[in-house]
Amino acid sequence: MMLRLFHLFFILHICFTGFVGAQSTGVYTLAFTPVFGKKVLEMHQPYFQSSTGDSIEIAQLRFYISGIALLDAHRVVWEEPASYHLMDAEFDSSMQVSLNIPAALPFSHIRFHLGIDSTTNVAGALGGDLDPTRGMYWTWQSGYINLKLEGKSKLCKARNQAFQFHLGGYAAPYNTLQTFVFASSNAGKTEVEWDIQQLLLLAGLPAEDRIMSPGIKAHALSEQLHSVIHLIEQ
Repeated sequence: MMLRLFHLFFILHICFTGFVGAQSTGVYTLAFTPVFGKKVLEMHQPYFQSSTGDSIEIAQLRFYISGIALLDAHRVVWEEPASYHLMDAEFDSSMQVSLNIPAALPFSHIRFHLGIDSTTNVAGALGGDLDPTRGMYWTWQSGYINLKLEGKSKLCKARNQAFQFHLGGYAAPYNTLQTFVFASSNAGKTEVEWDIQQLLLLAGLPAEDRIMSPGIKAHALSEQLHSVIHLIEQ
C-alpha cells in the first residue's frame, strides 16, 4: 500500500513538474515587413516611380538576422542561442522569427544584428541557415553575404536592366554588420518595416546598379539601413 502511494505521489510530482515547465515559457515574435513606398512589397511586381520615371521590380530580397537579445534598462536579460536566421521575402513565413522566452520576463527593448558577426565569418562555412548551399556565402576570405537585393529597373543600363546589391564584409574598416535596438511593448511581437524604395534611392539606382564584393561601397550602403528600417508602432 505504501509503495503504491509512493508511486502515485511520484507520478503526480512528475506531471506537476512537467506542467509547470511547460507553462514557464512564452513565444515572442520578431517580424519584418518590406514595403515599397507606402505599399507592402510584392515580389516580381513593377513599381512606378513618378519622381524619376522609373519602373522597378524586386526579384530577390534575402538577409541574415542574428544575435537576437532582449534588454531591460540596457541590460541583456535573454539571448537566443545559435541565433542565425536567413530571411527571404519570397516566402512570407520566413520573414519572422519565433522566440521561446521565459514567461513573464521583464524587458523593454529588443536587439538584433542584420548580418553575420566576424567571429562566425572566420569560423568558415557552417550548416543550417549558414550552409553555403543557401547562396549567401562568397568565400572563406570574404565570408557571408549579409543582404541580397536584386531586381530590374527600366532606367538601368546594365545587362537585362538588372541591378544587384550584395552587401557583406566583416574585416575592418569595412565591416557591414549593423545592430538595431527597438523599444518593445511586451505585447508578444515586434514588427519592423523596411522601405526598399528608399534604400534603392540611397544606393543611387539607376546610376549605381551593382555592388558584389566587400569594400567601401558595401560598407556605406549598409550604414544606410538604419534610415530605412523602422519599428512599426503597436
